[in-house]
Amino acid sequence: MAHIVLLAVVCVLCSLETQGSSAVAIVFVQKGKDLHLDVNKPVVLGEYDEFRWRVSDTHNVVRLFPDNTTRIVDPYKGRVEFSVQNHSLLLKNVQHSDSGDYTALITGDKNQRVAEYKVIIQVVVCVLCSWQTHGSSAVTTVFVQKGKNLHLDVHKPVVLGEDTEFSWTYNNTHNVVRLFNDKRTKISDSYKRRVEFSVQNHSLILKNVQHSDSGDYTALIIGDNIQQVAEYKVIIQDPVSPVQLSVNSVSNSTDSCNLTVTCSTEDSLINSTFRCDNQTCNQEGGEQSEVTTSGSSLRVYLFNGSIICNHSNQVSWIRDKEEIRLLCSATAGTNLGIAAGIGIGAAVLFCLVLGCLIIYQKCFGHQSGPNQNDPEDASGRSFNFTIPLAVLPTATVHFETETDN
Repeated sequence: MAHIVLLAVVCVLCSLETQGSSAVAIVFVQKGKDLHLDVNKPVVLGEYDEFRWRVSDTHNVVRLFPDNTTRIVDPYKGRVEFSVQNHSLLLKNVQHSDSGDYTALITGDKNQRVAEYKVIIQVVVCVLCSWQTHGSSAVTTVFVQKGKNLHLDVHKPVVLGEDTEFSWTYNNTHNVVRLFNDKRTKISDSYKRRVEFSVQNHSLILKNVQHSDSGDYTALIIGDNIQQVAEYKVIIQDPVSPVQLSVNSVSNSTDSCNLTVTCSTEDSLINSTFRCDNQTCNQEGGEQSEVTTSGSSLRVYLFNGSIICNHSNQVSWIRDKEEIRLLCSATAGTNLGIAAGIGIGAAVLFCLVLGCLIIYQKCFGHQSGPNQNDPEDASGRSFNFTIPLAVLPTATVHFETETDN
């Protein structure tokens, strides 16, 4: 009974076509049967366009050219039937090796997908079977500053045969430039005046890049098979914003100097403390860094007697720095200046008070009396005056005269 149920389930799967969450249709086909695939959208070819049924983005099954001539790729000859009228594909006597992703494409300045299927070939007693996929080659990541030029090279020789072409594609949806086997080139309208392409070495230069140019760039030789000769992930970045190193406090003594600083950008900051003696300087906690909200790196560290505040990303960097020796010596000089100022001020004050005392004494010496040099008032009484304690704290000057009998 269990075998009957299993067989019934498999038979349903053999003829089942289901839609996933995306536009990819999943098709189960029994080994040895025929696979029939249709397009989902109208197919209209322009002067430089071509229609293709492709397997796993690596092999073409059949190609239709603008003049309605067709080319069935050698491994599929004798097994494929293709309709020029409705662009449907019939693949006979499928095997496990035929499992994979089948895509109907209109290739031109833009690559338009008009159908996409995930095909799973299985025997009648197998519910789940694996399928082959072809992974991509190594991807090179390239960072470019916004407004600069992007330069991309191919990694393998490019040899174009009959009915083959070379193209640089963007995100597998747009052709940037196409090179045909007669050496003619076609730059897509959206890239004209921004692209330089070398027919000799097949390199690509994209000028004045913007954030919208970030994405995957692939160099392809497209014929019966699709050969990938370069692949890049391009990331466009802004230059980093200015950075500022601010000294918050400096504590100085005869044998040490401690500093607290702030390293900051427009959207992030780091505080750090440095302790120095007569021989060395150390940063508390070592070098400090953090990733800013924009994805750049902010660092503050000690290098060759200077405090460095550095802001960088993969395309630019900027820094601010202060020499510890200058910061500490400036503070020490300020402290000495204050002490010297206090001493000079006290000396000046003492001289002023002493001068007032002398003037005061001379003024009393000119008053009327028996002896004009004696500091005595008209009544002959004695008098006292005192120098301020702040200047002469223990000095009291007393003048006294005797009245003649």
